[in-house]
Amino acid sequence: MEKIWLIIFSILTRKAESMNSLSKKFPPIHIGMRTVKTVIVVFLSLCLAYIRQGNANALYISIAAILCIQPTMESSRKAGTDRLIGTIVGGFWGIIVFMLNNHLLSDIHIIAKYAVVSLCLIPIIYTNIRIKRPSVISTSAVVYLIITVSYSGVMTNVSYLYYRLLDTFFGFLIAMVINAVKLPSEEEMTAKQKAFMERINPPMNSKSETDNTSDSDK
Repeated sequence: MEKIWLIIFSILTRKAESMNSLSKKFPPIHIGMRTVKTVIVVFLSLCLAYIRQGNANALYISIAAILCIQPTMESSRKAGTDRLIGTIVGGFWGIIVFMLNNHLLSDIHIIAKYAVVSLCLIPIIYTNIRIKRPSVISTSAVVYLIITVSYSGVMTNVSYLYYRLLDTFFGFLIAMVINAVKLPSEEEMTAKQKAFMERINPPMNSKSETDNTSDSDK
């Protein structure tokens, strides 16, 4: 596993160095471990969505994974939990308002429907405050608006909410697994990268010395 991290780190570092050499007007590009992890979780999220196909949404899996990549496991767990709770609260109110607008209020003007959608943000905010999760208000509001305003798919709203929760859970799971991988510090990684690159690409001096020794032996 460590060799995989070294190869990825080497590729990204070499890319950054080549970009820096193009111009000295810009400060050097710093690629940290969180950046590397973010790249990996997005790649895995896209691959998972491709494997699942069907109702899997690569965008929502990737968003959840990115938001859950945090400096510590505890903060990652909190971000993932907040994302799940926000999706549930927003989805719950979104289904209610969607059914209200498309059944009981189906004959009213579209502006009146927009008024209903906007006013129903109040119970969403209140619900999150009551459950002591004010940090998930934005997530709940986004999920709610996706269901009530922009959703026009063939699935029922309950199915849609189920698959979005599943996407969020998979994104959270990918981020937790990658975050759980114990990585060395960036200084240690740089030193190991240098040793690794020297091992696969021996310096020319060493090669010359080896050739000279062989010639002298002959």
